[in-house]
Amino acid sequence: MVAVCSCKGSPGATTVAVGLAGCWPGGGAVVVEADPHGGDLGDRFGYATPPGVGSAATVARHGTGPGWLGEHLQRLPLGVQVLLGARSAESAAAAVASLARRPEGLRDHGGPAVIVDVGRMGLGSAAAPLVAAADVLLVVTRPDLADLRHVATGLARLPHPVRRRARLVLAGSGTYGPREISRDLRVPVAVSVPADRWGAAVLAGRSGMLRGWRRLRAPRALAMLAAQLAGTARTSAPVRSGPAGTPPGGSPATASHSGGRGGQVVEVSTP
Repeated sequence: MVAVCSCKGSPGATTVAVGLAGCWPGGGAVVVEADPHGGDLGDRFGYATPPGVGSAATVARHGTGPGWLGEHLQRLPLGVQVLLGARSAESAAAAVASLARRPEGLRDHGGPAVIVDVGRMGLGSAAAPLVAAADVLLVVTRPDLADLRHVATGLARLPHPVRRRARLVLAGSGTYGPREISRDLRVPVAVSVPADRWGAAVLAGRSGMLRGWRRLRAPRALAMLAAQLAGTARTSAPVRSGPAGTPPGGSPATASHSGGRGGQVVEVSTP
């Protein structure tokens, strides 16, 4: 189980979740849209009706068995199976809270991985039990000072066992490179996803391109991350840090916290 979240704004957490599932080695990974503030994928891809998180939550209240999630999934044009989130915040929060009471039930979907999009990381989130149950927490952020400060604050609030499972996903370019971000936040950078207009459009349902979408720059980066998470990556691309820049009197994020371990960074660079 992989939880995907953000700390501020819209850096692309949902897009990352869809890309990871779509590029998972061997296929079969499922996206669960468990954002308590409401889901976006239904609107992005033109799905107007359930099933989704609401119907799954109703079943989950009474216990689940192997393969139970399948009847609540819908397939995106990209081939990714998704448990669509409720559109309104009220319905979404109630449904996510119900699913979060039995987070282990999501592991019984029968596939190799479940990617849980939990929206913004915050205190008291209905999705907090899903984050705590995940094997990996991916925090999606832009590599700039404002966003990294919010990430530092959010990470500091996490329980230590959860924080140790956190990894950063850098979206686009910014002032700071993966090495210095990992060093200052004391959390490994899992991947640096390059700015990719076409790749982002496909993964967000804004493009009808279906053939060859995995060869686009952003999906290629997410495919490497998916391979690492699945334990099938054989080698890592060399780390290529962006231009260094340190504000007067400090580093990219000045909030200090413990936890996290150094790790390798996969950064896809195309000519």
